[in-house]
Amino acid sequence: MKRWRDLTVGERHREMIRFAAGSGGRAVTLNFSAAFEKFILTTEDPMRAIGQRMNRELVSRGLQNLPILLILETSRKEKRPHIHGVYIAGAVDPGLVREAMRKAVGKVASHSGSRQFYHRDIFYADGWWTYITMDHRLTRRLLRLDADARLWWVSRSLLQDARDYQTAARADAAANLDHQLPGRVS
Repeated sequence: MKRWRDLTVGERHREMIRFAAGSGGRAVTLNFSAAFEKFILTTEDPMRAIGQRMNRELVSRGLQNLPILLILETSRKEKRPHIHGVYIAGAVDPGLVREAMRKAVGKVASHSGSRQFYHRDIFYADGWWTYITMDHRLTRRLLRLDADARLWWVSRSLLQDARDYQTAARADAAANLDHQLPGRVS
């Protein structure tokens, strides 16, 4: 098991999703309003803009410490940008999270609004990881971004919690291996 600092950015994101899955986290998909979509398609750093708006809406609802990870994706057929990710609500009302996220990307009204935000339990973290990262090259090309890192937004709380968990799991694994070495008296 690698040390946290030796993991690639992608491996860290996968560890965060695994941590979220093991912590009662939810997988989320969020569609943009037409006006916000137009803005995202023309801005130089779309995920930074999304992160700033997301942070503002979460803070306004007292959710500034919500563990959350988001990735920007563009659909293959329609070429429409949207977000996938994970969050850990804990004792927080998921309705507050939904309202903050919808407002951050422009609320969609009427029947379409009911499908703007979708979340569910994370049943298989590595499967969700694979699904949300499979179109990152297409998304980078369509949005003219130079690096995968510009597709992600991660809260400090999720980063710290996942790093601490992975570091502890690594130490536990090393301790267990040490006890299993031949010639060792346990």
